[in-house]
Parts: sequence; C-alpha cells; structure tokens
Amino acid sequence: MKTEDNEEIVYDWKDLVAALREVIDGMLNAAAKASSYEEEWDAIANIREFVYDWLDGRAAQFKLADLLLVLKIILSTIEIELGIDSSELLEPLATLIDLPSYVPAVVRCPGADSHEKPTVVIRRFARRRNGAPSAAPHVAFAA
Repeated sequence: MKTEDNEEIVYDWKDLVAALREVIDGMLNAAAKASSYEEEWDAIANIREFVYDWLDGRAAQFKLADLLLVLKIILSTIEIELGIDSSELLEPLATLIDLPSYVPAVVRCPGADSHEKPTVVIRRFARRRNGAPSAAPHVAFAA
C-alpha cells in the first residue's frame, strides 16, 4: 500500500486496534450482562476505560482486583454457556485479589506522548542524486 507521498506502508495498525477494541468490547458487554452487582459493573467500566485510553495512546491505569474480577466474570460466563466445569481453575483468581502488599495493586501504562504517524513507513532513496546516473546514486565525487 502507498501513501499520498508515494511512501510504502508496511502495516497499518489502525485495523488491528479497531479489531482488538471490538473483541474487548464484546467480552466486556457479555460480562456486564452476566453481572448482578454494582461492584462488578464498576470493575467492568474501569477496565473498559483503561482499554480505550490505552488503545488511544493516553496514560491509563487499572486496579489489579478489577481485572481479576472481570476475568473471572468472563470465564464463568463462557463456562456456563459451554457447559464446562473448571471451577478449580477459577478459584485461584479469587485468591489473587487478596495478594500480599508487595504486589502492585494498580497497573499503570504511561501512554504514548508522540506526534509520529500511527503507521510504519519505509522511505526509499531517490534513484538519482544531484544528477548522477541511477547506477551510482550514493557515490561522492572529489573536486
């Protein structure tokens, strides 16, 4: 794919970010439908806000307890839907919420403080330089 400046784009991340946002939105929407408590809805809203901020390159943070609660809701919902019983796998998530104090309670992402283009661009050197033939575009001539 080429841009207006005839630069080659290796990969346009906008499509991946849009797909990632859609998948995460779907998971969080399913978790919200399965939730019954205000604490769960607050955790879901906090994680959704984190994802939006992070994907938009803004500084973002979330409480580890919120992430674990949302993950537990999502996995439980999948289990109910598919008829799987892996409660043994989900029980450790509940114990992770009460982690010792040396584990950070909040995860922070600083965000992207950059004004660069959101895509990777390969710049090609011109075929001719200072009127030199295209066979030797980078040869310096001594005077």
